[in-house]
Order: sequence, then structure tokens, then C-alpha cells
Amino acid sequence: MHQREASSGWDIVRTYVRENRATYLIGVSLTAVASLLAVLVPWLLGRFADRLVKGTLVSNDVVLFSVVIITVCAVRVATWWLGGIMILRKGRILTYQLRKRLFEKWNSLSPEYYQGQGIGDLLSHALSDVEVVRELVSMEINMTVSGICMLAAVLYMMIVHGDWRLTLAGLGPLLALPFLVKDFAPRLKRHSQRCQEALGSMAKTVEEIFGGIRAVKAFGNERVAIERFVRKVDS
Repeated sequence: MHQREASSGWDIVRTYVRENRATYLIGVSLTAVASLLAVLVPWLLGRFADRLVKGTLVSNDVVLFSVVIITVCAVRVATWWLGGIMILRKGRILTYQLRKRLFEKWNSLSPEYYQGQGIGDLLSHALSDVEVVRELVSMEINMTVSGICMLAAVLYMMIVHGDWRLTLAGLGPLLALPFLVKDFAPRLKRHSQRCQEALGSMAKTVEEIFGGIRAVKAFGNERVAIERFVRKVDS
């Protein structure tokens, strides 16, 4: 059951990215350029410092370095901003589409379906679960591309312009990452699923308490309601 639902969710993401591949390609490319330029700035500052220490820096070089560094920073900010806006905007559009499809689906269901469903649980699906999908097709893509490109650029700088021993020392912890990911990924998936289920349960509890708020107030059971909510959150 859970596996089929997860597969269906991935199908939605893959289909959406494929339908908007031109926008994603441009956005990812801009993000990659911004990440590469972020590594270029320290390298330029290092060249500037080397020339300054050696005493070979002249006034024209100062102007040239300043113009190049400012230009690189401006281009980096522009490409990062444009790439992020394009991808994040697509994430928001998907959020709207998924919530619209959910609402249309709920309108098509029979009244018997809602007898075993809480409003809070349904709201959790429409708000929290859809938000997770949005982060996957927007923020996660940006972060992944940025991290990979920046790592590749840093390794290139270290290998070509740095010391090979320092490069090996820096690569050491990275070699352990695949094993850590393989070990922690199933745990993170289980905890994420429990978190989503807990949010749905919490929303259902809030809906039940608010639905009977008049009775709670009439009998002075505010403390009981609060304790019930706290137990549900802590469980």
C-alpha cells in the first residue's frame, strides 16, 4: 500500500518535471553557473593576495581585480536569483495544481467516504503533504544542483591549483558519505513518514476540539483539552 502510494507520488514529480523540462533545464543551468562562480571569487581573491604579498601588484591590477570580482559577484547573484525564481515558481504552480486536484477528487467522493475521515486529516494531506512535494520539485533540486556543482568546482581548484595531499585529506570524509546515506536514508524515510502521520493526527485532534469548543467551554474542560492535545503532539 505504502509502496504504491510512494510510486504514484514519484510519478507525479517525474511527469511534472518532464512537462516543464525547458524551464527546469534553464533554471538548473543558471543555478549551476552561480555555484561555479561562487568558487571563482575566493580564487580571484587568492590571486590578488599572492600578488600583493610578492609586491608585484600595481594600481592598474587593483582596478582590474576589483572590476572582475565585482562583475563575477553580480553575475553570480543574478544567475542564482533567476534560476531560483524559475524553479521555485514551478513548485508553487505544482502546489496549486495538486490542491486543486485534491479538492476536485474530494468533491467527487460519496458521503460514506467522509464518515471514516476526519477533516483535520484531510487538511493535513492538502497542506503538509503537498508542501513536501513542492519542496522536492523546487528547493531540493536547487540545493542538489548547487551542491554538486560547487563540490566539483572546489575539487578542480584543489587538484589543479592546490596541494594533492590537501585534496586527498578533503576527499576522505566524502568517501564515507555514500555509506552514511545508505544507512541513514531508510531511517530518515521512516521518521519523515511518522512525522507526516503525526501532523495529520494532530490536525484531526485540533479539529475535534474546535468542533466541540462550546462543550469544552461550558463544562470548563480547557485543561483536559490542552492535556489531550499535548499527549497527541508528544506521542
